[in-house]
Amino acid sequence: MIFGMDALTFIHVLLSLIGIVTGFIVLAGMFESRRQESWTALFLITTVATSVTGFLFPVDKFLPSHAFGIASLVLLLFVILARYKFRLDGAWRLIYVISLVITVYLDAFVAIVQAFLKIPSLHALAPGGSEPPFAIAPTEGSSTDAERPRFRWASMGDGVRYRFQLAGAAGFDAPLIDQTIKSTDLRSPQPLTPGNYQWRVAAIDSDDAAGHIAGGVGGEQQQHAVEVGGQAGATLRIALQDRLARRTL
Repeated sequence: MIFGMDALTFIHVLLSLIGIVTGFIVLAGMFESRRQESWTALFLITTVATSVTGFLFPVDKFLPSHAFGIASLVLLLFVILARYKFRLDGAWRLIYVISLVITVYLDAFVAIVQAFLKIPSLHALAPGGSEPPFAIAPTEGSSTDAERPRFRWASMGDGVRYRFQLAGAAGFDAPLIDQTIKSTDLRSPQPLTPGNYQWRVAAIDSDDAAGHIAGGVGGEQQQHAVEVGGQAGATLRIALQDRLARRTL
């Protein structure tokens, strides 16, 4: 074991890091019209080796990393042909530039993804798919004279449904509205009397798995947040205005 990794993993990671660093050096030189023969050769050797060693890991199915590896090898073939066979002549210069830029981008992208998957401290920060939708409106502490206000939140992707809850003084133990819908906005189906309200929404995927509940940040109303999936959801206070008095009750 080397730094907690087996020999193949260590070699693969080392080649990947060298390839990424040299790739950016080659890109910088290219934009400055410097050929950098040695750096280019080192970049090509380590990047090809990175893609090849990626196929040596024992797996029982085709993974996205394999697709990236194949794409990288195809692009590297164009880079090598354009550089060493056709000497950047004519259209091959543009092919070389495009293929090189995409190759460096793919390698850096895969390295970042693998870092979040393999490094515990980064893995803890990575999104897990159960993050709450981002509440858009009403905003914190906002007031409205609409008896049936409209609530909006950010989309979490196609095929996702949302559980919307609106609560009054009784809190979410007895919500006034509790609906599951497909859209990312909802107008209150019933008139609301002047007062303070809280709302929250949770995403539900195609497997009927509910994610964390979220709402706007509601200051003192945080005490009414409930724990869902091990994480407390924030709440939002909505102050409805009396239509006649035009003041918050």
